[in-house]
Amino acid sequence: MTSDDELNNTIDDVIEQYILFLRGRGPEPDLSALPPDRRAAVTEQLKIVSSLADSDPELPPIEDDPVAIRLGVTDHGGVTPVGRRLAATSDEDHSATEHPVDTALRELAFRFRHVVDIDFTPAGASQVPTGMRFVALCTALGDAVAVCVADVDMWSQQPEPVAAFFRHHPNVSAVGLVSEDAERAVVLAAADAAHSIDPVRGWLAPHNPMAPEPLGIALGRHLDRWLPAWDRITSLDELLNVGDMGRTTLEISSEQIARTLRAKPRLAYKKMALHALNTLDGSAVAAVVDDVQARRLADGDLIDRVTELAKAAAT
Repeated sequence: MTSDDELNNTIDDVIEQYILFLRGRGPEPDLSALPPDRRAAVTEQLKIVSSLADSDPELPPIEDDPVAIRLGVTDHGGVTPVGRRLAATSDEDHSATEHPVDTALRELAFRFRHVVDIDFTPAGASQVPTGMRFVALCTALGDAVAVCVADVDMWSQQPEPVAAFFRHHPNVSAVGLVSEDAERAVVLAAADAAHSIDPVRGWLAPHNPMAPEPLGIALGRHLDRWLPAWDRITSLDELLNVGDMGRTTLEISSEQIARTLRAKPRLAYKKMALHALNTLDGSAVAAVVDDVQARRLADGDLIDRVTELAKAAAT
C-alpha cells in the first residue's frame, strides 16, 4: 500500500470517529496524526460532516403527519383504524413477514382514502364456516364486504359455506374470497351463493361469470360500482356571476315573443292575448332578468316588476 493510500485510510478513520463523536458514541478524533498540510482540508471536511450528519427532520407522530392525513391513514381528530393497523405493523421485522392480503387491503384503503374503512379485527371473526378465515371487514357507506381467506373455487364447488357465512353475518352485503397470496379473489353477493330457478332448465347451481382476479382489482371494482361518482355541480354564485347576459337575454326574449306572435289563434281571448303580447318590449323582459342576475330584485320586488309588465301589456 502506498503512502497516499495509507493517508486516505487514516482520513476515512478520522471521519468515521468524528461521526461517532457527533452521535455521542466516542471521543473527538485527534488530528495530530495527520500531516500539517492536510489538517486544514480535513478540518473543512469535518465541518461539512457536522452540518450533514443526522440532518434528517424528525418525523412527527402519525396523527400529525400531513402525508398520513392526505393518504387517509389518519385525520385531524385521531388515527383511523387503517392508521392504527399501519402504526402497529410499521416495524421492519413485521413488514417483512406481512400477509399479502393485508398489504393488498392497505393499498386499497389508500386508493379510496377516507371513503372506505378497513377493520382488520372484525367482530365475529370466529363465527365462520370450516375452510374460511375472516380477516377483514371493508365498509363504505351502507356496504360491508367481508374478506375471507379461503379456497376461491369453494363458492362454485361447495356454495353452502358461503351461504352459511351470510346467515351468521347478516350485516355483510358481500363476501370476498381470496387466496393466501391475494392473487386470486372473487367478490360474491348473497345471490351468488344460492340456487336459482330457470323456467326451462329448472334449478341452477350458483354461478358467477367473473374469473378470479387479484384482490385489489376484484374488490376495487366492487367498491367502484357501489360508491357514487360525485361530479362537481356548478354553484348558484357561479351561475349568477357568469358576466353580462343582457344581450343573450334580449335575443332569447325577443325570439320567444316573435315565435308566439306567429300563432294563428281562433278564440277571441287568445287573439286579445297576442295583441297584448305584441305591445310587450323584449328589452323590458331582459331588464328584469338582468336585475335578478345582479341580485337587485328580492322575491316581492320581482313579483311587482312582472305584474307591472303584465299590466302594461294588457292596457
